[in-house]
Amino acid sequence: MGISDVLRDCEESIKGPIETYSTTLQELIADICADSGLDESAFDQDLTLSLLARRIGTTKLDANVIADHEKRLKDAEQKIISALMVYVAVSVNASADADVLSKLQSKEYTRPRECQEGTRAEILDECVAWAYDPNAPNILWIKAAPGAGKSTIASSLVRILGIKKQRMGSSFFFLRQEGAITTTRALWRSVAYDLARHPTIRRHLAAKLRKEEIDLTTPNIEELFKQLIVETLSRISRLPTEQSPVVIVDALDECGGLEGAHSQERHNLMQTLSLWSTVPNCKLIVTSREEDDIARTFALNPPYIIELLIGQSKVEQSKRDIRAFLYENLRKTATRFSQSPVEWPTPTKIESLTTKANGLFIWASTVVEYVDRGDPKERLDQIVNGEHIAAMSALYTEVLRGAFPDTERGLPKNLRPILAAIIVAKESLDTRRLADLLGIDQWAVERVCHGLRPVLEIEGGLRFRHQSFVDFLLDSDTTYLVPPITMSDSHGILANECLRIMKERLRFNICEVSSSHLLNDEVLKALPSLDAHIPPHLQYASRHWMDHLYHTATSDEIMALVRQVLSFKFFAWLEVASLCRFMDKIQSTLSLLRPWLKANGGDELISLAMDMDRFISHFYQVLTRSASHIYISALPLSPPSSSVRQQYETQYPNTLVVTTGGYARWLPLRMTYRGHGAPVMNIAFSPDGACIASGSIDRTIRMWDAQTGAQIGQPFVGHRGAVNSVAFSPDGCRVVSGGADKTVRLWDTKTGQQIGKAIESHAHGVYSVAFSPDGFRIISGSHDETVRFWDAETGEQIGQTLEVPIGTVTSVAFSPDGRGVISVSGDVRLWNVETGTEIDQPLKDHTSKFISVAFSPDGLRAISSSNNRTVRLWDAKTGAQIGNPLEGHTKIVGSVAFSPDSRRVVTGSDDWTIRLWNADTGAQIGQPFEGHTGSITAVAFLPDGHRIISSSIDRTVRLWDAETGAQSGQVPEGHAAQ
Repeated sequence: MGISDVLRDCEESIKGPIETYSTTLQELIADICADSGLDESAFDQDLTLSLLARRIGTTKLDANVIADHEKRLKDAEQKIISALMVYVAVSVNASADADVLSKLQSKEYTRPRECQEGTRAEILDECVAWAYDPNAPNILWIKAAPGAGKSTIASSLVRILGIKKQRMGSSFFFLRQEGAITTTRALWRSVAYDLARHPTIRRHLAAKLRKEEIDLTTPNIEELFKQLIVETLSRISRLPTEQSPVVIVDALDECGGLEGAHSQERHNLMQTLSLWSTVPNCKLIVTSREEDDIARTFALNPPYIIELLIGQSKVEQSKRDIRAFLYENLRKTATRFSQSPVEWPTPTKIESLTTKANGLFIWASTVVEYVDRGDPKERLDQIVNGEHIAAMSALYTEVLRGAFPDTERGLPKNLRPILAAIIVAKESLDTRRLADLLGIDQWAVERVCHGLRPVLEIEGGLRFRHQSFVDFLLDSDTTYLVPPITMSDSHGILANECLRIMKERLRFNICEVSSSHLLNDEVLKALPSLDAHIPPHLQYASRHWMDHLYHTATSDEIMALVRQVLSFKFFAWLEVASLCRFMDKIQSTLSLLRPWLKANGGDELISLAMDMDRFISHFYQVLTRSASHIYISALPLSPPSSSVRQQYETQYPNTLVVTTGGYARWLPLRMTYRGHGAPVMNIAFSPDGACIASGSIDRTIRMWDAQTGAQIGQPFVGHRGAVNSVAFSPDGCRVVSGGADKTVRLWDTKTGQQIGKAIESHAHGVYSVAFSPDGFRIISGSHDETVRFWDAETGEQIGQTLEVPIGTVTSVAFSPDGRGVISVSGDVRLWNVETGTEIDQPLKDHTSKFISVAFSPDGLRAISSSNNRTVRLWDAKTGAQIGNPLEGHTKIVGSVAFSPDSRRVVTGSDDWTIRLWNADTGAQIGQPFEGHTGSITAVAFLPDGHRIISSSIDRTVRLWDAETGAQSGQVPEGHAAQ
């Protein structure tokens, strides 16, 4: 039920009182007529209120009877008023809910064409039968090779289950060429919006959204799925199978765009689909090719499978349906010609085409489109008589030759860039936008696109009808295009054009804002059209230039364009980002730019790109709301040493001058990672420094991209208590975790899946874990006062348990050579790994309990912290204290770490600060790093030595610039509740 259904129900509720009123009135009239000797039917024909009143006045009806009629009329009237008041209230609430739920709406799309009437009947019937079978799995997977007609079947099911069966819950069609729009987030938001037709779901979702209890922008897609779908459908009382809604999701294999199974989007989709078995009151139909990741996902909860073109009956059905499809559509082509043969195409030709199609509807559909757009008889004969045209690649070659036959003079000049742009475009483009983007005359673009009509959809945005044509174009064996198109070349074409457009079109005050006091919302409200100032092709170039450049090898031309844009167009680019609302994309763009510059000889621009990142970090909030503040506050308030300020202040000499205040230096905080819902207890970085792992009281482990701050994949779920410690294996392929649930667990960093069973030998919670330098062993320290070693492959305990009688083991670490282990449990103990014996006496020089310990990477020193607010350095061989304690923190120091070169130490404290120290002199370096709003639980250097990561009970992980003492990027947040 939708909002209109609810209102319709309310209208029904009004009918009752109105009918009661009418009945009462009719009874009164009947009594008057009977008393007056009038014919009731004649009386009704000329009834007026005055006539009725006169009749009542002259009637001899008993006064009590009249009073009874009057009371009944008044009661009926009151019920009408009450019903109307309810109707108005429901109307207002429904309208308010609709406004809130509109946040869930995704972009509208054009559904694929449906099956031709009379075809695919058996398969459609089988799908409907599954929908009504209470014992069938709640997922139906229609799988087949490309071109077998999966999408047309899905489109037909939308109509059948929606209009005929009233079972349609929602539908969604993934498109590879619109990967940026047809995302997993868009899928589940769209499904939730459609399911809100049911009043219970509508009220639940509207209330949640109104209270901001659902974060629609969260990177945690699994949590979003649970809130929008699982919890929402759980609100409905158990539905019988014949009433439960059906959700249809087409083309799973096209999720993730051109990256496909390697994309984060595809991983997100598989993660959420693996949870569908927990979804009540709803059935799911999906279609796809049979790709490994999809098959693995469904292996856990086997669905009902319909495999097209497999089995003799399915093959015969497909041949029969293709035969009917070809005959029907080619006869339509014939009717356009008055002199067409009566029997064209002949049954023999239809049979030949059916055999060549080999069960692939896309082959038959392409033939129909090709024949219809030229000389039908000539083109059909080419296909029928061409023995080599049975394969899709041969058919596509014939289509291209038919569209552009004059190959002696070469292919159309613009064919290659147009094909390349349509393949890799990040958004759907129309012919005008594509022409502007490529700098080509629109007439030339339309001519090429018209020639490609048998394989190209034009209405609603340019996109190839089927992925198999893209595969054909990118195939190195394709003979029509020499040399063949490659992904790198395609991205290179658009990267070059995007940079050219930015160089030529970006300018100061691009929207001609009259006053710097105006915020973006006010500016946009006053503009008749944003596109008139920032045309669509400039918007595309500004959003996506790095998406294409990242996949492109450099050239002198491209590097010169990059240098121009960074040196002279950065602020104008930020204007466009601010006004077009994609400021959140800028930092990820810059994070991709830096490694590209390093790999392509742009070293002299790296420091400028890094400073641009800091510029955005510091002024992000104000720049998001006001493009003008790029010039009037961000530029003048930047530190004098800023590369951005030095590059741009001479280009804008008329801006404000700061006489007092402003940044003397960039702050060290670079990025904040958000997502945990509870305090973050520990962090670790991958050996290559690309990923950060964090463990939290919310029982999850999360992976973060160190460059962008984006969460990678879904949380690792399995611990039944707080995750106290995490560590990467030396090869970066695994993460080990220790938890309050007494277990040690091993995880695959790529899939997020637990490897093997949990290790459950500890008697109490595990507080610290670590891999040995060779990756073969794991060490764990526990509240049960023991240290244990484990085989990293089998999970079996190695050697004896090390008994530590003084208390909870809060920290353990291997020495760099793997021969020694250090443990903290009130005191500090050194152990020989091979013998399991202590080396010398425990270190007890602190006036209080030790908390954290670490070896220096060179193996010469160890560092410890304690609850007396001090940090101490030790000789790792003799156990002697080195120098004086490091003092400065005002509360307990909970975490310590060495830099990769062993020359610096970083410490984190309950005083909410992080401090950097010279490991040789013990002197504090710079000012404390401030930004966390709770105790620091862990600190570590990244492998480059330039950045520091920290975790805190404030639920965040933060990235800091170790060189400037400034935070670096966005803050990672993601863990869930204290």
